[in-house]
Amino acid sequence: MLIGFTQVGADPNSAAVEEVVDRYSISQSEQAAKQWELASTDGQGNALMPEHQDMTLNLASVFKGDAQLGVWALLGFESMGEKVSKVNRQLKYVADLHAYDSMIESGMLPTEAQENLAMYVSNTQIPDIGKDKGTWGELKEYAEMWRESSKLAGETAFSAAFREAWNGNPVNFDRDRKFIFESLLS
Repeated sequence: MLIGFTQVGADPNSAAVEEVVDRYSISQSEQAAKQWELASTDGQGNALMPEHQDMTLNLASVFKGDAQLGVWALLGFESMGEKVSKVNRQLKYVADLHAYDSMIESGMLPTEAQENLAMYVSNTQIPDIGKDKGTWGELKEYAEMWRESSKLAGETAFSAAFREAWNGNPVNFDRDRKFIFESLLS
């Protein structure tokens, strides 16, 4: 913010600039407080308590009718599309990482190699990238590329919700929606 003031010739140490910066900071804090309020309450303004976020999946809840199987089924169906997107991201990452490895092996500098790629891969954790390791070493490196891409690609909403529910943790979702999984924080 101060850069803008100095660009128009204002003294960054003046009382007027200090007042504007203070007002801006207060405004940002008030906006953050409103966002927190929205994120920590349900659609009716009730506080979100773990006992109200109990999207579970067990036989007792299925027989009682509390399992919301429609939400689980559609979330699982939706996750197939998310899975395709995840695999596509992994393919692109591995392709660029493999190209990065080949370019460095051919004598290009890592910064030059990175400039020729669509994805940022130069922060890879794969040891000895850019060195010829022979056939077996290259295969192991390729497997390591896939492991790294899987970690970086994340998980689907279904996987995250299912894992949390399976572990008995509360899952944050809008219970008023019977067939669509929607996070209250989104």
